[in-house]
Amino acid sequence: AMAERARTLNPAATVGPNSNNPMQSINDKLADLEGRMGTPEWYKDTAAQKEYQDLITAKQQMTG
Repeated sequence: AMAERARTLNPAATVGPNSNNPMQSINDKLADLEGRMGTPEWYKDTAAQKEYQDLITAKQQMTG
């Protein structure tokens, strides 16, 4: 329950590196992953797809 509450309060802490600017870290990682989209490797990399979804969710939670 405590972990769920922490993710709700600060979603960047669970998906991005520790940074002074977590939104920028999320945006940088999203850009990296988006650059890989459409390649055969992307379709096989379910971990990267999950990470992308988690980053999008965290970004939405941070921006309200």
